[in-house]
Amino acid sequence: MSNSHTSAPLNCLHKPLSVLGLALWILLPTNLNATAKEYQIKAAFIYNFTKFVKWPEPDFTTSNAPIVIGYITNNPFGPELENTLRGRTLHSRPFVCRHIENAYEAKQVHVLFISLDNPHYNQALLQQLGSAPVLTIAEDEGFVKSGGMIEFFLEKGKVRFNLNMPAAKRAGLSINARLQALARKPN
Repeated sequence: MSNSHTSAPLNCLHKPLSVLGLALWILLPTNLNATAKEYQIKAAFIYNFTKFVKWPEPDFTTSNAPIVIGYITNNPFGPELENTLRGRTLHSRPFVCRHIENAYEAKQVHVLFISLDNPHYNQALLQQLGSAPVLTIAEDEGFVKSGGMIEFFLEKGKVRFNLNMPAAKRAGLSINARLQALARKPN
């Protein structure tokens, strides 16, 4: 996938039930006793985030080009991310999961989950991504302060997220105000 594509943008303002679904994931009492449950919830968040993000218009090769979700270093989700995305589409676009090896490959995805493995590497990766239209997500404390876009964290056993709107804007991503309102500490 290259970043010189043409097709209709992903417009994420369509389904009020999607907003309700995302809000319910956030507000339901979820005691995270097991890591698998935590990553199942985070996988659902990632899927739902795509409904509220608009990528720059030339970011897809065709009208049915996939939305590529990558993860770099390790895959803390196990099968959960792929299971969550299997068979789903967004505006006729299927989802594809990929393991990413480097910054060049990272620039070829739409969503990038960066694991906790190496925070120094993560910061360097963000710098290498620059203004590429990639929604970056991690669970490192301070990720949004380092230039990442979405930072997962746990609060009283519930998955929450922070949002860095200036970083998203620099990357040419438009994030729906409804998602912004659900963020714990939007900036």
